[in-house]
Amino acid sequence: LEALEQTIVAIVPHGAGSLGHFVFGTGDTHDFWTKVLKKRDRRALAASVLFKIPVLREISLMVGCIDADKNSAVSALSMGLSLTVVPGGVMGQAYTRYGEAGMYVKKRKGFCKLALEHGCDIVPVYIFGETLLYWDIPILKPISIFLAKHLRIGIPAAFGSLFLFPFRPEKGMVAVIGKPIKVSKIPNPDWDRDVCPLHARYMAALESLYKANREAYGYAGKELFDFADEEAKSAATNERNSRKKKKKKKKH
Repeated sequence: LEALEQTIVAIVPHGAGSLGHFVFGTGDTHDFWTKVLKKRDRRALAASVLFKIPVLREISLMVGCIDADKNSAVSALSMGLSLTVVPGGVMGQAYTRYGEAGMYVKKRKGFCKLALEHGCDIVPVYIFGETLLYWDIPILKPISIFLAKHLRIGIPAAFGSLFLFPFRPEKGMVAVIGKPIKVSKIPNPDWDRDVCPLHARYMAALESLYKANREAYGYAGKELFDFADEEAKSAATNERNSRKKKKKKKKH
């Protein structure tokens, strides 16, 4: 990458613990931030719940994290800071499955709107190995999804070595960085005309980035997919079943 000005680095997938974002987004792995960002000051958007828990709050602030709400993001960008963000958030955490290339990004377009409003380029990043750190606990998945969807609380239904510590992926955890998506500043972007097309460009760049590197980093043969599609299919199935039940009741 060439040296960048103010940037939004959008990282996928979230995984059970978002450890890739923690290591890559808050650290300076291989001097990435020092070499690439002209404006080195940056912040990492982190789950709101982290700032309500003593010790975790202090650790988060110490490594440069801020609350992942809109006001905090706007404030940071207005100050000229760059941001790292995991668009999937708690929904991406709740749906994640071991060893699969699943993400929750189709419904997450707010970061694209912010990029347009502040004229920030978007850098797509895919972290291979993120979904190999923790095994799922399928029986607890519905609870995790319910909490994420209705209360915006992220409690992963997963476990690692000695329950909390992550397993070590065979090929490690690798952050693959794509080319910056150039963004022109639009103070009041139109959702359909400006935000959605930019989001589509990000999605296409992310898929290309994933396909070009999956064989090298332990995901050969695994397709990149969005949990939002599964969510939509499930909702449609429930709707059909509900209609069938109503028809049966009318007949009786």
